[in-house]
Amino acid sequence: MKRLQVLAEEQLQQMHEATLSMLSETGVKLTHSGARELLLEHGATTDGERVLLPPDLVEKRLGQCPHTVRLQGRDPERAVELGRGDW
Repeated sequence: MKRLQVLAEEQLQQMHEATLSMLSETGVKLTHSGARELLLEHGATTDGERVLLPPDLVEKRLGQCPHTVRLQGRDPERAVELGRGDW
């Protein structure tokens, strides 16, 4: 099966770098105290209600994510595995 590629590798890299910049400079509004504390314990900082995520924290956690994700409904025959490179 041919792989669908909407963006070029360079475009993906630009988007990733822009996302890291936004997360570290603008941050995200996070009001759940448990989630805030967990992120702060792992290197995030705060600016009011916003949590700023440093790029190294994001990169480290992304590296711990599985490379594939299985989407499955009621019919296991129709399950789809994303991340294998054939979508």
